[in-house]
Amino acid sequence: MYFTLPDGNKIYYEIRGDEAASSTIVFLNGLTQNTGSWLGVTQGLERDLRIVLMDLLFQGKSDQPDEYLTYDAHADSVAALIRQVSTTPVWLAGLSYGSGVAQHVAVRHSEIVKGIVLMSTFARATPLFTAMGESWKLAVKMGGYAHLIDVMLPTVLGASYYENPLIPVDTLKALRAGNDLNAHQILKLMQGTEARGDYRHRLPEIQLPALVMHGKEDLLIPAPIGREVAELIPGAEWQLLDRVGHTLNLEAIPQSAAAIRQFISNRA
Repeated sequence: MYFTLPDGNKIYYEIRGDEAASSTIVFLNGLTQNTGSWLGVTQGLERDLRIVLMDLLFQGKSDQPDEYLTYDAHADSVAALIRQVSTTPVWLAGLSYGSGVAQHVAVRHSEIVKGIVLMSTFARATPLFTAMGESWKLAVKMGGYAHLIDVMLPTVLGASYYENPLIPVDTLKALRAGNDLNAHQILKLMQGTEARGDYRHRLPEIQLPALVMHGKEDLLIPAPIGREVAELIPGAEWQLLDRVGHTLNLEAIPQSAAAIRQFISNRA
């Protein structure tokens, strides 16, 4: 389904799970992910939750404007969709890029959110993160998304995944290449992160239940960066997963589903 924003751009979204459920949870994708990236996790939640999957602008099937969007602008588009699909506050879960946008939704639109789950999250760019971002941009410009996958995967998959992959890495590369992302949308999303700057000073404004989950083997965003987010959000819970890298919705499917379910049920 598509939702048209006030500026005319369209966001793609899907609704799954129990339509009659008392709780709705909205999932926000990582940088190069789409709605399909969450299907492993959401299969374990569909029994008693109403689930909304969405592509941010520049992701998946959503529109690709000419200019990049700030995280605040992405947050406003998420809030507009939430108001369209739910008459009551929702739970919000985001991975990496999506977790950053979720932080901004929680600050700017707290009235429509019951709580947030931040996975592989960050509030600032470390020098290493910036350096990796520069290598990703160069890969996109040199060889498009297919080349980016080769550069990206060793930084977003933990070492343990390579030892015992849920999906063989070559198969995963082929599947990801089939997403057919173009340089424009990837670079515009990355520009949004560059423009964000340091957001740590806003995190104490989040007065919502929060769960911060991180992989111990995350190379892109080391665990102390995620822990920093948890410490700055009042009352946030912190969960560190062993033998898991950055891509929790692939590397830690059962753990993620169980943690999300427990987090919501404890506050329902």
